[in-house]
Amino acid sequence: VWTVAGSVLDTRQARRLFPLLTGATIVGGFAGTVSAGPIAGIIGAEGLLVVPAALLVGSALVARRIAGRFARTPRTRAGGVEAPSIVGELRAGFRFVSDSPLLRLIAVAYVLFALLMFSVSFPFLGAVSAASSSEADLATRLGLISAAITAGSFVVAIAVARPIYGRLGIATAALALPLVYLGGFGLWLVAFGLPTAIAVRIAQQVVQRGLTNPAWSAFATTVPAERRAQVLGFLDGVPGQVGTSLSGLLLLAATGWLDRGQLFVLGFLAAAICTIVVWRIRRHYGESLLATLRSGLAEQLLAGGPGIDALAHDPQVVAVLRAALADRAAPVRGFAVELAGRLARPEIIPDLLAATGDDDASIRRTALASLARVATPSDPTVAGAIEARLADPSDEVRAAAVAALDTFDRQRVVSAAGALAVDPAPSVRAWLAVALVRADEEDRPHAILVALLESPAEADRVAGLDAVATLHGHAPT
Repeated sequence: VWTVAGSVLDTRQARRLFPLLTGATIVGGFAGTVSAGPIAGIIGAEGLLVVPAALLVGSALVARRIAGRFARTPRTRAGGVEAPSIVGELRAGFRFVSDSPLLRLIAVAYVLFALLMFSVSFPFLGAVSAASSSEADLATRLGLISAAITAGSFVVAIAVARPIYGRLGIATAALALPLVYLGGFGLWLVAFGLPTAIAVRIAQQVVQRGLTNPAWSAFATTVPAERRAQVLGFLDGVPGQVGTSLSGLLLLAATGWLDRGQLFVLGFLAAAICTIVVWRIRRHYGESLLATLRSGLAEQLLAGGPGIDALAHDPQVVAVLRAALADRAAPVRGFAVELAGRLARPEIIPDLLAATGDDDASIRRTALASLARVATPSDPTVAGAIEARLADPSDEVRAAAVAALDTFDRQRVVSAAGALAVDPAPSVRAWLAVALVRADEEDRPHAILVALLESPAEADRVAGLDAVATLHGHAPT
């Protein structure tokens, strides 16, 4: 369903609608789990199988309708060539995954998580079943436990996830789930009963739904948007199903010749291996972020996943960004400077100050705009660095310096107005007029704007119109 949503929504729509979809998921899950007991009491436990089967069929029809009506990618490519088949898409996803160290490890983690999910679910269901007096009682107990899980997941997602992302980072937060599995099987090896079975199940589900699922979705942002659906389709359709198949074999073993203690030992070992795999994923995530910046695809870091807020508080993202700010390639530095301004992390200010002296004029211009968003007017070092760019050889950089000072310390612009008013670049004079108007001056900005708008030079008139548009709250043309 998330893949379908990603295919029909652009980034702007996704940021608005994904929280609504998440809320719908919580409401639907709560309604389903609470109603399980009463439905079982009316039609029997076996009848519960019919309900999700009908819902799955309905969901498939809705998904097909959505894909047919709203998909942004046409079914045929330019020239009338048919789009790849499902098998072809899976093969493309496999090739992309096999070429990425990060995605290869994620594929292994998918297999292990499927095994671990079964290794917790089977003993848990057995313990709850043994404590239930009837099928309806069992369904009611499971419904109440699921309702508690849904409520706990909501609280964790709202109140706990963001501070953890900020302190530890998204990739480190992904470690929480294998660690919960590891601790849960350790607890069961010591004492297994209904209370510990319920406690481990709730902890595993709450951590997965409320904390680590958004973290895992962040890993997909390192994949180009045009390949993301293929990669997600492959991960869900192959490694995920391999893990499910292995869980079936483990079920046969658990009901045949493995006792409960042996199953717990296998689960503990699988959780330990999964912890190691996710720890390595954490390291490769930083490398993939840097590779994404170097490939010129920085914008995809902000599409999908937990979004700009989570990235802004991820120490690993900030560390990678600082490394990219010192990269040899100008496009990488340019993307990093722009992203630094959007993340607005104070520890990046020294790197942005250095970027104001970059050899590339476009990077100097972007660094000035980013500094205006990140720094505070009380920092004289930043103010001095921006003011020094008023004498930059590039017209665009000088204009950016005026705009930055207008946001950062408008009085400095007013003090330099005499020299700026005769600057040869019309964009510099236009931004000066904007700053003077905002400083509540009347005569000087009026004279500058009239001169620009009545000039015979097209560049002057365009700059004057842009200034008027800016003052009226519209984007410059």
